[in-house]
Amino acid sequence: MSRVRSYVKPLDGVVVAVVLLAALLIWLVPLLGAAQGQTVVVRTQAETLTYPLAEDRVIDIESGGYHLHLRIEAGTVRVTDTDCPNRLCQKVGTISRVGQVIVCVPAAVLVSIDGEADYDGTSY
Repeated sequence: MSRVRSYVKPLDGVVVAVVLLAALLIWLVPLLGAAQGQTVVVRTQAETLTYPLAEDRVIDIESGGYHLHLRIEAGTVRVTDTDCPNRLCQKVGTISRVGQVIVCVPAAVLVSIDGEADYDGTSY
């Protein structure tokens, strides 16, 4: 009879648990620490527009030959529709925290959340 070697040691479970906990903390700390934004700032090639994040509205933007439809709703903003080629700005989803951005490169549009934050995502 031959013995089957086990490559798993008793402390391997502890190491895996510590690594998973560290990864979870690295993911959660910026999410929990970021402040809720107060305004939506839309920057295009021609202008910069500011809207309160607390008021629900739909914004149509034309820039660089493309159209974007933004929806501010329930303290979040997202691109609901666009005719740019890759639609990456639409795939970003909703943003609501200070410092988050949605960028549409073909249309040259930057949508960001502004407000007061206690610290930024890199210095906690």
